[in-house]
Amino acid sequence: MTGSSLTLTTCDREPIHLLGAIQSFGFLLTVSSDWRVGQASANLHEYLGLSPTEACGRLLSDVLTQDGVHAIRGALQSMASHDSVERLFGLVLKPGLAFDLAIHRSDQWIVIEGERSVAENPADAAQSTRTMIMRLQRAGTLLETCQEAARQVRALTGFDRVMIYRFDEDGSGEVIAERAQSVLEPYLGLHYPASDIPQQARALYLRNTLRIIADVDDAVSTIVSVAGVNTHPLDLSLSVLRAVSPIHLQYLRNMGVAASMSISIVQQGELWGLIVCHHGKPRQLSLGVRTTAELFGQMFSFLVENRQREMELAQERFTRAQHNRLIASLPGEGSVFDNLAAVASELRGMIECDGLAIIVDDRICATGRVPSDAAIRELGRFIDKTSPGASFSTDRLATIYPPSREFDSCAAGMLAMPISSVKRDYLIFFRDGWNHAREWAGDPGKPTLMNANDDAIGPRKSFAAWSELVEGHSRKWSAGDVRVVEQLRVSLLEVIFRASDSADRARQEAGTKRELLIAELNHRVRNILGLIRGLVAQSHDGVSHVEEFIETVSGRIQALARAHDQITAEQWSAAPLRSLIEAEANAYLLPGRDRLQMTGPDILLDPHAFSTIALVVHELMTNSAKYGAFSTPGGRVVIAWAIDENASMTLSWIEQGGPPVRAPTRRGFGSTIVERAIPFDLKGTAAVDYALGGLQANFVIPKAFFRLSDGVVAAVAAKRAAPLDHLQGEVLVLEDNMIIALDAEDILARLGASKVHSVSRVSEALQLIETQLLTFALLDFNLGDETSLVVALQLRSRGVPFMFATGYGEELRLPEELKHVRVITKPYSVESFRSADA
Repeated sequence: MTGSSLTLTTCDREPIHLLGAIQSFGFLLTVSSDWRVGQASANLHEYLGLSPTEACGRLLSDVLTQDGVHAIRGALQSMASHDSVERLFGLVLKPGLAFDLAIHRSDQWIVIEGERSVAENPADAAQSTRTMIMRLQRAGTLLETCQEAARQVRALTGFDRVMIYRFDEDGSGEVIAERAQSVLEPYLGLHYPASDIPQQARALYLRNTLRIIADVDDAVSTIVSVAGVNTHPLDLSLSVLRAVSPIHLQYLRNMGVAASMSISIVQQGELWGLIVCHHGKPRQLSLGVRTTAELFGQMFSFLVENRQREMELAQERFTRAQHNRLIASLPGEGSVFDNLAAVASELRGMIECDGLAIIVDDRICATGRVPSDAAIRELGRFIDKTSPGASFSTDRLATIYPPSREFDSCAAGMLAMPISSVKRDYLIFFRDGWNHAREWAGDPGKPTLMNANDDAIGPRKSFAAWSELVEGHSRKWSAGDVRVVEQLRVSLLEVIFRASDSADRARQEAGTKRELLIAELNHRVRNILGLIRGLVAQSHDGVSHVEEFIETVSGRIQALARAHDQITAEQWSAAPLRSLIEAEANAYLLPGRDRLQMTGPDILLDPHAFSTIALVVHELMTNSAKYGAFSTPGGRVVIAWAIDENASMTLSWIEQGGPPVRAPTRRGFGSTIVERAIPFDLKGTAAVDYALGGLQANFVIPKAFFRLSDGVVAAVAAKRAAPLDHLQGEVLVLEDNMIIALDAEDILARLGASKVHSVSRVSEALQLIETQLLTFALLDFNLGDETSLVVALQLRSRGVPFMFATGYGEELRLPEELKHVRVITKPYSVESFRSADA
């Protein structure tokens, strides 16, 4: 709700108008760029021992402790954006006085709000939030999730009543879940008119997602300002203590509510609903509890979105199966009308409806409850004028097409799908009229008056259930219904084009091809725009200035463009993994390509996997160039890939010689791409290790997204099957102890090796792998200041059998892709080698 406009007093007693005022249980200060107090709430003396006139104009360090000012500066430094609020808990601002602070920016002002601190354990708040979310996740349906959320918020806050309030398309709202004291009248199922929450209040709910009114009768505290500093009202939209409209306070009094709190439920930038809390007596919650409630609201918003998406996906899977069966059952011969008429019942079953009409060449085929043929023809003419060439839906047909009142019992709602833009050919799905009672909390159309003269409009006083009979409407068409129809339209256009007889094809071929092309192009463009929108929306995280934002977004889009160019060069078929990596490397490493080492068989990635892996490799390259191995002259990166025993591809990224690595304290969008893109898009796995010596990342890509030549597969299988007790050819020993290396050479020679290369460093082993045709390798795992993991991954990518050796006498901690490798302990013997499988 909006705040009232108050006349405030400045230091020299000149009036100035500011929007809103803080509630009396907290204080407010505004600070200018030179850290002087510009405005202060009139109740400041109750907390800090200063009057507003004494505080205004003074340096903040003269009003608060030095430690307090230091903490406030630190909070401002870490502020994510101008539209965010930072919080500090238990901060001592005056000796013996601890406060919880909320800090944000408002135009040129820094707004500092304080409340007396309540002793709370932060770990308890974190555990409470975790427990609440876990219980929410166990809920099944969306309504069950909402009901559990109401229960959890009531347990956290202690309010008498907690409701989940969902907005409808027309702005009205409905209580869809409720937890309340048993003596209270239930509000579950009641609707509230859109006027109860005006648009300006809804905009405020989007910016400030938690609002509390501790006492509807609490006096507000005015704000005193330094003379001449205010040229416009102070914007208190993000204030946590901001007073609300007296009209809203009277609204709550009329409901018998003494205290209230609301938590916004936001979906894709829109206000989906509210968690509304009511209490019969004044109730103040600490800033810590409110912060926990706000965090819970954000997590609940994500869960609601996931639940809705799960429902949509389940419906899409069901309709996709029906869709595939329908397309397969279409006859291969005959006219368009005959083809569609033959599957009319199946078409009707694609979405929930009461009837279906097919109009082709002014011929009509109908099934279920539908209007007369003449009425359908007239309706087709109306659709052709209103929405030619595009799908069209309404649940109130009579409001836009009055003649439909004659048949609204069977066609109150309609979803029309054009088959061709050349003439009036449509599939029209109908829904019957759905006459039902809607329960309102009071008469939504009846204004109320606040004074005895009946001349001042105010909030409603009556909230008794008021029943309205809704007539002339059908059940609403969901977004999922529209998507199903659009998918069906594309498929039918293709099938119709293939199955049309020669005469019909000659007449309609150009138009149908155009429709199919536009539909497919529209589908692809929407996907591309959605992807780019997601990249732009997510790339702002952690970016401090516009130039960095442009560079980040540009790099990611260019990575997609490079991947797209390589795919289209192969006519949208599989493209080489190696060329993908080389294209990304060329953007950073020319000259200096010798700092990147790639090993692995020739693998072709399918187009979908190619784009996903291109984004991952781009993020790794960018991160390495900025912070990792490629940021220093001596740094290098080893990229190795191979086929594992499950026929999946393993891909490893290992950085060496760069600056020391530390795990990030926050996760940006780049980290999200690296860690989640392959698991989400390709159903593979991703693991990132921020090892001190260099970042390491390992990925597994399922076999469905790549292919390998038969010759490479056969060679790898043959090498894996080679028995160890009959060695031949050249063998590698990586061992940092000369005596042990000599012993290993003797044993391997007795097992048949024609030549044994002994080296003590990883770099020497990697060079041998590149220059020699090896048949086996023995790798000492621990080599003083390095390990042999990089060498193992190189050997694995080339299909060379190897085993690890250790003198510690315990199981080594190996990466997942190397856990099947045999480990032998020192000292060696011929028998220990012969008992190992390569």
